[in-house]
Amino acid sequence: MAEPVRITCPDVFPPFTELKNGRAEGLAVEIVRAAAGHAGIDVEFVAVPFEQVQRTLKDGRAEAVFPPFPSLPIVVRYSTSAIPF
Repeated sequence: MAEPVRITCPDVFPPFTELKNGRAEGLAVEIVRAAAGHAGIDVEFVAVPFEQVQRTLKDGRAEAVFPPFPSLPIVVRYSTSAIPF
């Protein structure tokens, strides 16, 4: 049996992702679980604080990120918002 695909997500990003009772939940989590199940792919969510999401790819805790988050330099470069962050 294949190992599950580990997908990292923010632990507090409701209603899309959040950690409840030690389990990742939310709209985005349920969509990915359903799509993966339909494709026969076992997934495991690794919910972490937002600032650790990208790091989980580098340190091997996860193979994917969902929902996708651009890095801050990309956001700044392509943002059309008049509101500075």
